[in-house]
Amino acid sequence: MKRILWVLLMVCSSHTWGQDFASKFMEQYSGKEIQCQTVSPLMMEKLIDVMPLTNSEGNENVQEYLFSKLKSARIVTVTRNCENFFNKAENLIEKNKNRFSPLMERPTDKNNKIFVRKHNEMIRELVMLSLDTEDRTFTIVNLTGDMNDRFIQLLSSIKYKQE
Repeated sequence: MKRILWVLLMVCSSHTWGQDFASKFMEQYSGKEIQCQTVSPLMMEKLIDVMPLTNSEGNENVQEYLFSKLKSARIVTVTRNCENFFNKAENLIEKNKNRFSPLMERPTDKNNKIFVRKHNEMIRELVMLSLDTEDRTFTIVNLTGDMNDRFIQLLSSIKYKQE
């Protein structure tokens, strides 16, 4: 009986990382200076109607494709000790390097880094760490879903349409 309980405990504790990166970060480093906003699927549907986006080729309705690939989006914002929290987030990623890998081998900006968690060739989670030293803000954007390389290409090529 003790063995069965021990195995169940181990299985349950190994599933704690079943949560996304933002949840794990908030669990470890919650405080008054940290805020987390979750974008619900209903809110994403409304964004499709409201947000006029176009990609670099001028094709509209890319947001339909992008939002159809997302399951959740969380935005964590830190406004005090932002460099410290940026380093903590990097360390958390580093501790879990078997789960997350950098999207680009050599990031062009040391204050903006993107990591992905893949299963086979499908991106299940995208984590962007962004440190703005001028505004003294650290932001984590955490997307989960069934994303692929086309999703990443479209996401990097979109811009707001001028009306």
